[in-house]
Amino acid sequence: MAADHNLTYPLIQDLDFKLADELRLTHGFPEDLSKIYLQFGIDVPKTNGNSNWKLPMPARYLVDNDGLIRDAAINPDYTKRPEPNDMLELLAMLT
Repeated sequence: MAADHNLTYPLIQDLDFKLADELRLTHGFPEDLSKIYLQFGIDVPKTNGNSNWKLPMPARYLVDNDGLIRDAAINPDYTKRPEPNDMLELLAMLT
């Protein structure tokens, strides 16, 4: 993906949620909710490609060239994301 889009920064793939778990960015499902999801044909482990009944929370970190986290946005509600213009302002402050 990085090569296809000429990205100049590294991408992280966290298939088993090891990093997301360490950062406390995952949430699991109670057994009764898992059964309801399956009744609707939503097989979370199959989608994950593993046996995890987990989903990651959307998170965005702004990391500077020294590896310091300058800003973070985390929300368990996947519909609430940082505004792109706000991100551009933060990036401008770092350059």
